[in-house]
Amino acid sequence: MSIEIPQTLEQWTYSRIEDLVNNNVNESETHDFKSDVPDSIELTKDCCAFANTKGGFIILGIKEARQRFVIAGIDNDNDLANKFGKKTNALPTNPEFKLGNFINIPESDKVLAVIHIPKSRYRPHIPSPKDKGIFWKRTNTGNEQMTYEEIRESFREVLLKEEGNRFNEVKFRILFILYRKHYSKELRQPQITNKVIEEANLSYFEPDLVHGDIIYLEERGFLRGQHTLGMNYPFSVVITAQGIDETKKLIDGFIRFLQEESGSDYRHINAVLSK
Repeated sequence: MSIEIPQTLEQWTYSRIEDLVNNNVNESETHDFKSDVPDSIELTKDCCAFANTKGGFIILGIKEARQRFVIAGIDNDNDLANKFGKKTNALPTNPEFKLGNFINIPESDKVLAVIHIPKSRYRPHIPSPKDKGIFWKRTNTGNEQMTYEEIRESFREVLLKEEGNRFNEVKFRILFILYRKHYSKELRQPQITNKVIEEANLSYFEPDLVHGDIIYLEERGFLRGQHTLGMNYPFSVVITAQGIDETKKLIDGFIRFLQEESGSDYRHINAVLSK
């Protein structure tokens, strides 16, 4: 039997929780049962995983006993939200959360608490300190380590504020790959367009469409294309000083954003970019 997982704080009621417990649905992609507020490492991992994926709920007051879960409850604590927040420690900032109204347990002075961690606009979050630093995502079987591609895509979504804007994506990727080449001294000779497209992970775009965006960037002074042999797209692409400046602004702006949100100097990002 398929049991629907509540999707809002208001939908979490005693009867819905009791139904999940009785059917031993202790965790899913969007919820997890806990006996009480976990230690800082476990809680931060859970919050990051939910915030990096679809968002989710942590339900406090469900205890594991003899390989099953039972409703045990927790004390009615007005300081619970503060205690929960102090135990999370993540970068670039702690994931947002909201504590719902306490849920009374029939014939008991204990209560249940439901905390909502929404999908974060600042994702991906990573636990701090850095020796515990793994990017987590949430699945139906719990927390799993994100792949490199998932991490890169998550950062891309944050960097490119206008999601779905194809030119914005092409502009960012081409400039970024050329920026890297410039500072790694690889740009001694002009790179052929197809190689730039491949390294910028733009192979799913039609060459003519990429060519149109390159022409636009040329007109803006970001790139210089060299046409040869009558081809309908530039044979080579060279970054200009204006293009380097524009890309540097994108990267510097993102680092400033991270510094302001977390209070960290983020030297490790500069180190990565310098490679």
